[in-house]
Amino acid sequence: MYEYTPVQWLLFFYVYCFLGWCWETAFVSINKKKFVNRGFMVGPWLPIYGSGAVAVLWIVLPVRDNIFLVFLFGMLAATILEYCTGTVMEALFKVRYWDYSNHPFNINGHVCLLCSLGWGVFSVLLAYVLHRPVEFVVMSLDDVAQKWITAVISVLMSIDFALSFRAAMDIKTVLENITQSNAEIRKLKKRLDVFIAVAYDDSQQLVKKYDEKLSQTKQMYHELYENIRQKFSFIDRAKNGIGWIKAFSSEDRKFEYERLKLGFAFINKLNEERKKYINVWVKRIIRGNPDFNSKKYSAAVEELKDIIFRKKNSDNDKENDTVMVRENYADIRKRIDEACLRSGRKPSEVTLIAVSKTKPVEMIEELAEYGVVDFGENKVQEMCRKIEVIDKPLNWHLIGHLQRNKVKYIVDKAYLIHSVDSLRLAEEIQKEAVKAGVVCRVLIEVNIGGEESKDGVSAADAPELVEEISRLSNVKVVGLMTVAPPVDNPEDNRVYFAGMKKLAEDIKATNLPNVEMNELSMGMTDDFEVAVEEGATMVRVGTAIFGERDYGVQG
Repeated sequence: MYEYTPVQWLLFFYVYCFLGWCWETAFVSINKKKFVNRGFMVGPWLPIYGSGAVAVLWIVLPVRDNIFLVFLFGMLAATILEYCTGTVMEALFKVRYWDYSNHPFNINGHVCLLCSLGWGVFSVLLAYVLHRPVEFVVMSLDDVAQKWITAVISVLMSIDFALSFRAAMDIKTVLENITQSNAEIRKLKKRLDVFIAVAYDDSQQLVKKYDEKLSQTKQMYHELYENIRQKFSFIDRAKNGIGWIKAFSSEDRKFEYERLKLGFAFINKLNEERKKYINVWVKRIIRGNPDFNSKKYSAAVEELKDIIFRKKNSDNDKENDTVMVRENYADIRKRIDEACLRSGRKPSEVTLIAVSKTKPVEMIEELAEYGVVDFGENKVQEMCRKIEVIDKPLNWHLIGHLQRNKVKYIVDKAYLIHSVDSLRLAEEIQKEAVKAGVVCRVLIEVNIGGEESKDGVSAADAPELVEEISRLSNVKVVGLMTVAPPVDNPEDNRVYFAGMKKLAEDIKATNLPNVEMNELSMGMTDDFEVAVEEGATMVRVGTAIFGERDYGVQG
């Protein structure tokens, strides 16, 4: 009864692998309303269908004259094969590439009654309809052609299978990594909650003891504490709060603080390791198996799907993001112009600096194509990296704190340094500017609100600092900069902005050499309109243009 040679059986296997892929891909693509390259492997073949077809043929050919036996034997053979294949794959890879758990009358989610009946129907169609033309085509080939075709397809499928198997093992590694990372996060969350509570008690005792001197600190702590508890996600909570909380912890809390730092470092390491395994083959397998699931790593599977499909969606939405950023910039510029008109100023007097810290270079380049030239960065390293990548004549403003050991990297690159707050820093800029043969334009950062948590010279000491820096030949003071206190109502900062304007006018009246005092950098997303009305010549806006920042991503 089995008159086929091994080569012919192998050709049948390949043909049904292809036909099975055509069926599954068409069915799933129609169901999902988008093309889905179905299956475990990359090529147009589904071995489960090829194996099922060959197994069915082997079983039913002896009883081909009895349609009931063909249905029954084919159903049983294919069901057993599907169950065994699903069980072995789950044991190897810890995931299910198909899952019938939600179907009635299923066995461990690997097979179900409806699918088994479908295999029975398939067996009848295979034996009486489908196999006859396939058999005719295969048997019409001579022996040499059969062997060559079989050899070529075997090589291609072997390579495909090896790469797909490796990708499946990578998926297993990623799921283990995600699960371990999430477990560590849960541990750190519990530890951090305790740490916050204890630190809060410490601060409360400190505030109670020095209530009069620390009234401002008390207010800051409560604001931070509420942000940590209510506003931020866990990771944001840690990044934004833990360093500040350290200052309020007694000495016996320092060790716990260091343990928390090590914990976050370990999580970051796991996340970096994960990136190595999420390659194009891994993405292909997951996208080709919409029902991809795992009993052991169910939460990790959902997170991995989110990572992969979110990335794809973000690529598709890139054009929309660009339009949004441009519209945001235009809206901020319009509001600046309106603020200028309200205060009797010319819109051309105010420069809008797009604060692009943590944002990708692609977003900056798109905005530059729109005609924007002024961009602000907080960190020297990030700013230098973006300058190297973006080949456009842009004005780069360093608006963050500048360490003396970083001056040499930025002195000849920054259009304007906004954050000079000491003579020692200015002298370091002078030294490096002389080496580079440039005159470095700077703003003096003034802590107008007198906040202990912020950098900047006090308003009272600013005139003396400007006078001292004016003696440096390669450092040119062109104005002042400030970061106003965080407030709920922008009007509350009007007094600070007015004070900055008065301070700049007083310093300018002294007519110091090498000092211009033409620039006043103040006002950000929440209060830039008030700053413009009070005399700002530069406003620094980031979130309102680019959207919320992702501090886990560096441009």
